[in-house]
Amino acid sequence: MKCPFLKEMSVKYCQLCRLKMIPQTHAQPEDERCSSRDYSKCTLAQSHYKGMQPQERCPFLCEQKVQYCSASSVPKLIPCEEDRTSRCTGDGHRYCQLYLSLARPQVKDLPRRTDSGSSDGLQPRSITSPQRRVSSQALTAPVGVRVEYVEDIPVPIDLSFTPNHMWVDSSDGQSYYVGVDAFFVKVLGRVDQVSFPSHRGEGRPVVRFGISGVDFDLVFPSSINVTEINAHLTVDPSDLIQDPYGRGWLFEGIQFPGIGGDPDKNMFTGSEATGWMRNETNRIAQFMQDQHSKHHPEVGHVMQDGGWIAGNLAGTLDRAGLVRLHSEFFSLPYRH
Repeated sequence: MKCPFLKEMSVKYCQLCRLKMIPQTHAQPEDERCSSRDYSKCTLAQSHYKGMQPQERCPFLCEQKVQYCSASSVPKLIPCEEDRTSRCTGDGHRYCQLYLSLARPQVKDLPRRTDSGSSDGLQPRSITSPQRRVSSQALTAPVGVRVEYVEDIPVPIDLSFTPNHMWVDSSDGQSYYVGVDAFFVKVLGRVDQVSFPSHRGEGRPVVRFGISGVDFDLVFPSSINVTEINAHLTVDPSDLIQDPYGRGWLFEGIQFPGIGGDPDKNMFTGSEATGWMRNETNRIAQFMQDQHSKHHPEVGHVMQDGGWIAGNLAGTLDRAGLVRLHSEFFSLPYRH
């Protein structure tokens, strides 16, 4: 589906001077020479039409259909016949900063959550309120895809998920978009720094997050040809936390037949993704309980009575705990 802000119009321009494209109108301006025999008075045309028979309009006047972004304050006119892959003509427009700012302006306007949670990073289920749930959904729900919720975590069932909590969107068949899921964001709570050890080119893309002095490397499990990275995140990582399925995307890429395998293979989609996410929330609850018991041996192990992820679990962990968290949830199995 193309971007709703992508528009078409007809323009005319001079073949001898293509710097200016003029939108076609039903009424011809009185002072226009090009569409009448007055073109013979044009000094530019005079230097080229010598020997030509007089015509009703300038032979160098051309017409063309162009596309442009109606949301842009300074739209760029792109010829429709140009064979080029563009976000605007497919589902990739969902990751355009300008589109997102207009389609979902509340993402930047809503206040960020301030739930402190308990000392072990989990909130009791009994205090979950509809208002809290709405706030969380508004900050992280993606645009244009079906979403289900596991606890307080949105799971877009039209996307595919990797075992180390990355998502991939290849719905338009033209390009791939890769990011981290809301579970990753919910568990970490904040990211101090984002960098891209791998930039453009074919391979398994890698992103590095700086979190409380610990580097979290996430590796996409399949090989794709990366054409773009979200460099804005290296300056301001907040979009990653506030909007992981939109402004917080990491990589854009394409895949050639026979290269790198199927990116969607061995990933979780649809109802399988929600089941996997439910299992992950149970695992993180057990993980945090184990960490709490380790640092408070006087309490010992207690019976787990449930809870939902309050956010910023990483803030309750020391360096060793963060390393283990990465190993348990966000790293890929070792390959020989």
